[in-house]
Amino acid sequence: KKIGEQAFCYADITGELYIPLSVESIGRNAFNGCKKLTSLRITHSVKELGNYAFDDCRGVTYLYFDIPDAEQIVSRRYPTFSHLGADGSGVDVVIGNHVESIRQYTFSDYVNLKSLTFEAGSVCTEIDEGAFTDYNKEYGELSSLGGELRLPSSIKKIGAGAFAETSITSLVIPEGVEEIGAMAFQHCGKLARVEYNAVNAATPYYGNGSCFDYSGCNVGGFDLVIGSKVEVIGNGLFN
Repeated sequence: KKIGEQAFCYADITGELYIPLSVESIGRNAFNGCKKLTSLRITHSVKELGNYAFDDCRGVTYLYFDIPDAEQIVSRRYPTFSHLGADGSGVDVVIGNHVESIRQYTFSDYVNLKSLTFEAGSVCTEIDEGAFTDYNKEYGELSSLGGELRLPSSIKKIGAGAFAETSITSLVIPEGVEEIGAMAFQHCGKLARVEYNAVNAATPYYGNGSCFDYSGCNVGGFDLVIGSKVEVIGNGLFN
């Protein structure tokens, strides 16, 4: 049921690591420094996930993350997945269909993301502030998360700066989104297409902090498609 603190810290584990459904707690630094791991599967049974649990797992290229809403201390100071995939071409992340929310800074600290996919039947309702923004990049430098980002129909809230300064090239926002935070997609310089379907989303606006500031600036702008069911285009949304 429990994997303790530093249980496998810097162990010479290779290949895939599958966390079985019997595990409910993964301690601080449990797998820190397992640099030969290539694949991680974290199942929905996990309720507690410690700081630095998978820090410095530099060889990882695939992560299946299915924790509904673990009691974890996720912060820019004590990240869980810091330097994940740092030595490869990037990590393909799949969000499992038990995940209810993605907490603040979960994938924001030196995480070499390549793509983000939500599993069919997703129940995720919230992506918190800065969840996928690498705050360690220089201003204007894009993080590695790229390709198409298609948010699931279950999403209700996208936090401030959730995907800021990523390398995504296309974006689909579903009908059910109720709030999009300031700077949520700011400085996504490679963004070439946005399909906006949110029927009536609130868009808190703070003067120079609109959702899409400078997005598409590296590719000559983005094509914008407004869905047929959209009733309200919020304050400063595309300012």
